[in-house]
Amino acid sequence: MISYNDSRFRNNKGQALIQVIIAMGIFAFLIVSFMNAVSSQRKDIKFNQAMIARNLLEMRMEKYLGSSGSLTFTRNSTASLGNVKFAGCYTAGAALCEATTTPVGFILYDPNGVAVSGASVNSPVRYTSRGEICNPGNNDCVFDVYTTFTAICPGGTATCASPINLSATFTISQTPGVTAFGGFTFKTVTSAPFPVGAPPYLLSYQIRSYAGGSSAFNIGVHDFCALARYDYDGDGAGSCLVNGTKKSPWTLTIVDEGDANPLVCGAICLDFY
Repeated sequence: MISYNDSRFRNNKGQALIQVIIAMGIFAFLIVSFMNAVSSQRKDIKFNQAMIARNLLEMRMEKYLGSSGSLTFTRNSTASLGNVKFAGCYTAGAALCEATTTPVGFILYDPNGVAVSGASVNSPVRYTSRGEICNPGNNDCVFDVYTTFTAICPGGTATCASPINLSATFTISQTPGVTAFGGFTFKTVTSAPFPVGAPPYLLSYQIRSYAGGSSAFNIGVHDFCALARYDYDGDGAGSCLVNGTKKSPWTLTIVDEGDANPLVCGAICLDFY
């Protein structure tokens, strides 16, 4: 006849229960760690998404400040006093421009008449982490954008029919109180002044000619230059070469075959404001 030791049996049951509790604790720890990792990864993805959106916002603001369609809507708006003052300076000769002693806030519009920036830090246009315009109070609003302009009259006068300089800046900042990035924050970015109505770059053309050998011409300091013209003189071989580096002197080298007929070469150069 087989008999069981009741005490040992009860001990085994107790050990099994302890093992189950330990296993459940380990499993719970792994679940929490996994969820924390997923949450952190989601925040990283959102932060990277927002960083791309902010960079695109900067490009859009630059584009609108150089767009005649955008500036027409901006000039015609009476939504803020700043826009009325902007119109007086942007519409040369049609109204009286008041020179600015401090930057004046104004609302910037896109070519479709949609406001894309506000007139001050207290009345910005807000954007989501995907770069979409959002209404105040939306939990996904993460960026504030506003614009200002400055006008300088000839001779430093207080008013004029047409300013000698009209420029604008935009500011992009993180919406106050936003904690969507797990401790990460974006620094406030204020652009350099852009000449209003002009692209944020200047194109210039450099043309030189030479005959009877070779010569390197200094064509100035530029961000970038490229060969844009080669006039064959019809009496032999020749070449044109553009060389240089960003923000340094560029050269236009002409190599003529050695006769009296000049070889004409040209370069187009690009300079960012």
